[in-house]
Amino acid sequence: MVTLADSTWHEISPQPPYGLQDSLAWVADGKGFFMTSWKNHSLRLQHVTLSGAVEPLIGSDEHHVGEMQRPLPSPDGKYLAYEGLTNDSNVWMLEGF
Repeated sequence: MVTLADSTWHEISPQPPYGLQDSLAWVADGKGFFMTSWKNHSLRLQHVTLSGAVEPLIGSDEHHVGEMQRPLPSPDGKYLAYEGLTNDSNVWMLEGF
């Protein structure tokens, strides 16, 4: 993280580590961010504080929501939208068509 006012930076390491990070979005108050990450064949959405503390919010394996990407908090901080990707399919076999 880089502070633009004085050009200082510090690293934020989510603890515990949550796999491969995918998408980030700052929370409305700037005191943390939302992050999606891939771990154990599941995409997860969590809130990360500036100190690196992680609060799991949703795991795609737990709630069957598909892949979660691009979190986007509302300006008032009351809502969080994210892109949900699903892969549903039906298979049909036609004989004698």
